[in-house]
Amino acid sequence: MKSAINFPEWVLAHAENIFCYMVYKHIYTPHEQQMAYTDESQFEDGFHFDTGFIREVVDIGNGEWLVGIEQVFDDGEMLGHIDYIRLSDLRLMYYPSVEERVLKMIAGEDEEDYE
Repeated sequence: MKSAINFPEWVLAHAENIFCYMVYKHIYTPHEQQMAYTDESQFEDGFHFDTGFIREVVDIGNGEWLVGIEQVFDDGEMLGHIDYIRLSDLRLMYYPSVEERVLKMIAGEDEEDYE
């Protein structure tokens, strides 16, 4: 079992991993806002996840972090820009099989080679 002392160390330990992620979408009705209810878990792209490398984390205080993710698109293309998302708005997942498929796409291998 691997363990890390803090979030930045964990990110450094997994710097070469490709993560699947979804971004929470916060939806409140005016009544819910007035009553200070919490929203239900919904994601910006439904249940489709994106893939990417975690490139940077920024401590913004009160135990909250910004996570800088360089997205890898479905065709293996990377645009070289980093999107910053609050950690509390992310659902991070790691699937070795997805990572293997994405790394092969980045390397330019045809999809038929790994299906």
